[in-house]
Amino acid sequence: MLASADYSFDIGRIFVGEHPVQFYIEVLLRSSLMFIFALLVIRFLGKRNLSQISAFDLVIIIALGSAVGDPMFYDDVPILPALTAVSVVVVFNLALARLTRVHRRFESFVESSPRLVVRRGAILHDALKKEVLSIAELLELLRIAGVERLEDVEAAVLETSGHLSVLRTGSETSSANVWIDVGGIAGPADG
Repeated sequence: MLASADYSFDIGRIFVGEHPVQFYIEVLLRSSLMFIFALLVIRFLGKRNLSQISAFDLVIIIALGSAVGDPMFYDDVPILPALTAVSVVVVFNLALARLTRVHRRFESFVESSPRLVVRRGAILHDALKKEVLSIAELLELLRIAGVERLEDVEAAVLETSGHLSVLRTGSETSSANVWIDVGGIAGPADG
């Protein structure tokens, strides 16, 4: 730590630093290249990753952010290794996405499973504990879904994306087949 006699407040050093002008041109080039590469990677990964973010997706985002961010302004971080790191993360993401499509057990390990949190107007407290979701948070999600009364909810499922899906009492049972995967919800034949 510098003694107060050795330190001087310098606004130029704070904003500009002590780098030559060429370094800022390099930062511009590095940032442009990494931004374009990150944009191409996100487009390549597809819309699924943009519409819902799971815990796995969050890890991918953090890894990509670190790999893309550092070479933008650290002159001692070369771009090619950063592009390689991003490419490795993308390959892992694609491989894991394929494995989750093929193997249900692997999918439930990497992602999570949808969880029934309301059944026939009753809040399932054990399910809330497992999902680390408070009653206040659940009620907020129900309000966002347009639910006015808890009794109007046949089933509410906390999806892997964190969104809440609500099946209202008296809903058309023929459309209930999308709810079969969630334990505790009757299929169309069960009424």
